[in-house]
Amino acid sequence: MLTIFSDRIFLSRAIGGKLLIRVCVYPRTPKNDNPFLYLLKSNLAREMLVIDGKWRNLITKRYDVLLVNWPESLIRGKNIFISLIKLFAISAVLVKSKATKTKIVNVIHNIEPHEKSNFLERCFLKFWNKISDGNVYLHPDRELNSIRDRVIYHGSYLPLIPTEKSEGLPKGNQLISFGHIRRYKNLEMLVTNFEESIDGNLLIVGATDSQEYLDSILKLANGRSNVTIKGVRLSDSELIDEICSSQIAIFAHQSIYNSGAILFALSCRRPVIATRSNSMQQLQTEIGKEWLYLIEGDITSEKVSAAIAFFNATKYQRKAAPKFMKERDWGVISKAYLTYFVELTKI
Repeated sequence: MLTIFSDRIFLSRAIGGKLLIRVCVYPRTPKNDNPFLYLLKSNLAREMLVIDGKWRNLITKRYDVLLVNWPESLIRGKNIFISLIKLFAISAVLVKSKATKTKIVNVIHNIEPHEKSNFLERCFLKFWNKISDGNVYLHPDRELNSIRDRVIYHGSYLPLIPTEKSEGLPKGNQLISFGHIRRYKNLEMLVTNFEESIDGNLLIVGATDSQEYLDSILKLANGRSNVTIKGVRLSDSELIDEICSSQIAIFAHQSIYNSGAILFALSCRRPVIATRSNSMQQLQTEIGKEWLYLIEGDITSEKVSAAIAFFNATKYQRKAAPKFMKERDWGVISKAYLTYFVELTKI
């Protein structure tokens, strides 16, 4: 099987008598920027030809499927001028896609964009959803809107986690909340309610696009000996070290549909505290309550203390890595995408 990333235009439609699918995966991102996209692209490349989703390729290269992650990023910019430029560019992509009968598929990471959108973005997303040919949902917690939609699970991050690190014992009683520091993650409540009575220290680590929001969190943590905030981006290796040095990972945001950070923590063999939602309930059923403790409503110091006590009492059950279902294996995932794309291109 041909497994390369390339900027070339692939004109051949078959290899060895098999249909050759060419997929352009947006956005373009290196491994150390988004491990999900790295694993997605590298595993899709085992089954099909993968074209990197930089704007030049979107406009000039030929492909059968445009696979879009986070469609709002197609038009979102730091100011209205950048958004208008991106709108012009994506219009060119749509014209070309129509002419070449390219299928447009969205990967649904979240049901609604996490940040508030402006009028232009809302109009664009409404239009984009109408002209898209299908959607890949990462959790089956709702009915599919169309026969052209599929559920293909978010894969685990086990291929990226060194066993010698994940099998190591945590250093102390640190709880970690990691990932991009954004308003929807409810970090201000987590910091405010992480009281001295909790048997543990809290580390929040991640980069941010909003210095204002980061400053507000730092202000809440000022003078708190049990809360540390690092508003920096860590490499994958550094992040794995921080997670594996922690006892528990904790996430405070509400109405979680999909969370790569939670799966990343679990892949590091660290139990997780999160708020209850349909998809988190399904994940808990999949891997066991000893790995995922769900909190009803807002996170409070009493609820966090109860979760810590529960994990301490069940630690003997977590000697091995969590048992993810086979649908989270990247080999299974890549074949599911191939089957879906083949079916879609025949419609």
